[in-house]
Amino acid sequence: MKTAFLICVCLACLLVLLKNQIWSTGTTLALDILLASIVFACVGALIVHWKLSRKG
Repeated sequence: MKTAFLICVCLACLLVLLKNQIWSTGTTLALDILLASIVFACVGALIVHWKLSRKG
């Protein structure tokens, strides 16, 4: 589970970095944190769902 958490964090950070490269309009840090949180939650939910479906 620790590995999944690290993967989520890395993906969220990468997405924020990519967003900043594509839209370098100086968006606020709060918006970046919000976006990263949403991505983290979605990826985390997908991983949990995948692990539960594999058990069943």
